[in-house]
Order: sequence, then C-alpha cells, then structure tokens
Amino acid sequence: MAGSIHGTLSVFSQDLVRELRSILAAPSLVFDVREEWASTRENHREKIREALSLALNEDLTDLALPPRPRAHSASISHCRFAGGYAAVSQPTCLGFDLELVARVKPEIIARMSREEEMKNAPSPAHLWTAKEAAFKSLAQNDEVSLMSEITIGAWRRIDGSANLSEIFEFRVSIPQTDRFDGQGVVFTGESVSIALFLKALST
Repeated sequence: MAGSIHGTLSVFSQDLVRELRSILAAPSLVFDVREEWASTRENHREKIREALSLALNEDLTDLALPPRPRAHSASISHCRFAGGYAAVSQPTCLGFDLELVARVKPEIIARMSREEEMKNAPSPAHLWTAKEAAFKSLAQNDEVSLMSEITIGAWRRIDGSANLSEIFEFRVSIPQTDRFDGQGVVFTGESVSIALFLKALST
C-alpha cells in the first residue's frame, strides 16, 4: 500500500486493486480512495459520487439518495485523511469503511464489542473499521439494525505483496446465525485503517 498520497492520484495502484479482487474472490470489485475526497475538502461528497457514477456508468450523484446502483452494491466512506468508494456486482452486498487510526479509542469500540472481540482483534482500529464495513453490508439486506449485533472474529493475517504489507482477513457472526459468515479484509497505512466486507445476498 502506498505510504502517502500525492496530489489527486489514487492512494492505491491498480495492482493492489487486482490483489484485493483475488483475496476477496470478487472480480467485479471497483475501489478508489483519494486525498482530495477527504471530509475536510470542499465538495468531497459530490466528488466521490461523481467518480462512483463514472466507474459504474450510472448517475448516482443525488446526495439526497443513498448510493444504490441498479446492478451493484456500493459503499462510500470518508475521514479527515481521505475518502473513497467501493462497489461490487450483485447479488453480493458490500460494505466499505476507512478511519484515522488515532480517532479510534478503545473505550468507544468497547461500547459495541464483546471482550473476546477486543482481545482477538489486531487493534481497536481494525475492529472498528471491520464492524463499520460489516454493518454497511448487512444493513442493505436488513440483517442487522445495530453495530453491536455484529461479532467480528476468525482473524487471520495474510502475507501481503509489496502492495499490501499487512492485511487481515476476518469473518462476521450475527444473532440469526451460529457461525461466522461472509468475508472481510482490513489493511492499514501509516495513519488510516481500511476495511471491506462482502456477503452474498440472503435468499
């Protein structure tokens, strides 16, 4: 992963995006994160929507509506460091989150997490972004209504290439199931934690 962002270039190379597609078994994944889309930048939400619309060849620029493409599941996130989008072809539901590591306080994540989750997670930031991404995915199918209903576990470190120096895979459990399901990844840079979670639409 790039250690810094230069100008308006994507944080990630296309090689990294291809690697994420392979890890998540999601060949249709589109994903971009840029400094110019940070929450501190003017019109950042509009710019993310415009880029997502271009990527999916569909008008998703109306900020009064959630980004719900016809044939894709899409998710948007932004923080003071950067902003971005991710999308994947249906019937998979996708959630995406990014957050500054320094903003994630253990006492905050503890309010919506079990002690075992806190103990097993690589860091509070990993757990926070994993929960956020999982919630965004599962809420699309009304599988959960609160982040506290989600249990994150089955963490596994994956040896990354030069593009991904550190990446963790995780699974999710919810009250309606007694097993971990779906597939998620969290990776971090110098100051930001980023998570993607995918789950096939329930039938």
